Amino acid sequence: MPAVKAYIVRLLIVVDHVPVLYYFPQDPSSPHPNGEHPGDIRENGEKGGLGSIKSERPPSRSGSSSSRSTPSLKSKDVRSRLLPQGLINCGIVVPNADKPSTPVSKVTTPTCSGAPTLPGSSGVKSAVPGVVLPPGAYPPFSLVAGGVGGSRSSDTSPYNSVAPSPYSRPPMLGYEPHPHVRTPGLGSNGLGGIPGGKPLLSKNLKVRIYKTVILPVVLYGCETWTPTLREEHRLRVFENKVLRKIFGTKRDEVTGEWRKLHNAELHALYSSPDIIRNIKSRPLRWAGHVARMGESRNAYRVLVGRPEGKRPLGRPRRRWEDNIKMDLREVGYDDRDWIDLAQDRDRWRACVRAAMNLRCLFIPHEWGGSAAASALPNRCPHRSRNSSTCRQINTLSHGEVVCAVTISNPTKYVYTGGKGCVKVWDISQPGSKSPVSQLDCLQRDNYIRSVKLLPDGRTLIVGGEASNLSIWDLASPTPRIKAELTSSAPACYALAISPDSKVCFSCCSDGNIAVWDLHNQTLVRQFQGHTDGASCIDISADGTKLWTGGLDNTVRSWDLREGRQLQQHDFSSQIFSLGYCPTGEWLAVGMENSNVEVLHAAKPDKYQLHLHESCVLSLRFAACGKWFVSTGKDNLLNAWRTPYGASIFQSKESSSVLSCDISADDKYIVTGSGDKKATVYEVIY
Repeated sequence: MPAVKAYIVRLLIVVDHVPVLYYFPQDPSSPHPNGEHPGDIRENGEKGGLGSIKSERPPSRSGSSSSRSTPSLKSKDVRSRLLPQGLINCGIVVPNADKPSTPVSKVTTPTCSGAPTLPGSSGVKSAVPGVVLPPGAYPPFSLVAGGVGGSRSSDTSPYNSVAPSPYSRPPMLGYEPHPHVRTPGLGSNGLGGIPGGKPLLSKNLKVRIYKTVILPVVLYGCETWTPTLREEHRLRVFENKVLRKIFGTKRDEVTGEWRKLHNAELHALYSSPDIIRNIKSRPLRWAGHVARMGESRNAYRVLVGRPEGKRPLGRPRRRWEDNIKMDLREVGYDDRDWIDLAQDRDRWRACVRAAMNLRCLFIPHEWGGSAAASALPNRCPHRSRNSSTCRQINTLSHGEVVCAVTISNPTKYVYTGGKGCVKVWDISQPGSKSPVSQLDCLQRDNYIRSVKLLPDGRTLIVGGEASNLSIWDLASPTPRIKAELTSSAPACYALAISPDSKVCFSCCSDGNIAVWDLHNQTLVRQFQGHTDGASCIDISADGTKLWTGGLDNTVRSWDLREGRQLQQHDFSSQIFSLGYCPTGEWLAVGMENSNVEVLHAAKPDKYQLHLHESCVLSLRFAACGKWFVSTGKDNLLNAWRTPYGASIFQSKESSSVLSCDISADDKYIVTGSGDKKATVYEVIY
């Protein structure tokens, strides 16, 4: 018996930006139109090749039925061997069926081997204009004028009146590149073939594909690049174009029209370091490796060596090392002794992370719009040559999880709040292992969430998982409870004291902000706005504005003179901590999604910081306002430069760091952690 050959017609279909290759086998026993022989098929698209398949219906054949005899069992076996079984099982390859032995007008019921084939046709026009079916396959979906996903009973095509085959290819998905432009016949989401109307690829999956497939190809070898400002601009344009393809369009809230997303909106949705941050951090990482190689390595000799000869006239070109120094200045490090700095792996790693996570979402107005964006590295203030760090000087074993801490002024005592009590520690005596006193407050099984000292250091206010606040008199020979303030909320999450020590503000678990008169011990007012618990609070240095964050993903500002809400900032995650800069109008917000955002109170300037790996539990500004610290569930204590967030130093503890405070002279930091202790750090400038 003559050998049977199978020829496969390939059709590339793009579904939701993803190319899918479908295979349609052609019956080798069927004659080809125009008398062409199968042996004339070529892969280069010449005469008789794949490119010669016509889109119009050829003239119907009226010959005898002897030429349309059913293939033998041997031909079926050969065809099944030529087509991989894995492709058949997954539905990508549609195996060819036996040709019907009856006239074309009759439709045979398909068997498990596949679908019926119209003999002698190389292309079948469907009911939808412009849609042509390849030979040997029938569409598994309706192609009537109603569109994709229509009812099978209403289809007039003889190829859709048969029962579905178990080996038929999967239904084609309706792709809708612009969801606001509805196609007639499609569902409300343009995906009528999918139950529930979900897209084939989610936006998160597209972002992951961009990060893992596209970005590594674009940035291959960027460790040795010296990109110019024009090249950086082109890379930004490329990434913004990709992100706009991923996230689509947005309906304008004012005009109601669909528009493209602005760059700031794209970066907020992307929430990862942009392509320029990647380019700036990778050469820094490689430079640290080269600086630590030693003089015996060729790469190090090339780095520190000086070529012989004379330079040409004109300004010298910017070198790779010049980019390294510029990037170091951008994140606040001194560039003159960077090779010595790279010998300290921890400090250099913090520098690389700062370069990766430094992200200006809006260029400040005083820097001059988009034209000044390219000059951002030279405009950012940088640190002095003597970098800051911290060292641990004392550990205070509280015995319970430390949820709240504070430091006295002057720096002598540390107050740690745990379960049912506050312990007082004298850190002026080195080596002290036991507390000076213990203040039993609230109930024994209730955790203390916040402790605040009045500026004179004579009164301590304690709040926690109870409906009452305890006011302690520390001036007496033995500390005693002076008063208790009772509210309707079951718990207090945070406290703030006015600069004149007359008013106390408490964040309640019911979302209200209670205002207490400390002189009369009475409730003066309640600010209502948060729809969930108010978790954090801070007050401006002049005592006129109050900032609160809540579990409803909002940060609100309040005018204390008029007693009304001024602003509301919406976020994509719950707010766990915040702090207001004492010397400026910068607000730092720590969120449950591990991000720290620095906002300007009156302008749209915003910075996003990404050094934490888990939720940010506490945040505190230094009295000078030049830096702030944040702690998180990832056991990290991070110090940041205000406002752009360059990393100053970082310390890792053995458990989650739940709370923190900074002394009035900015020389000491105390943290409370989940391993039942508090840690005192000394800040070294």
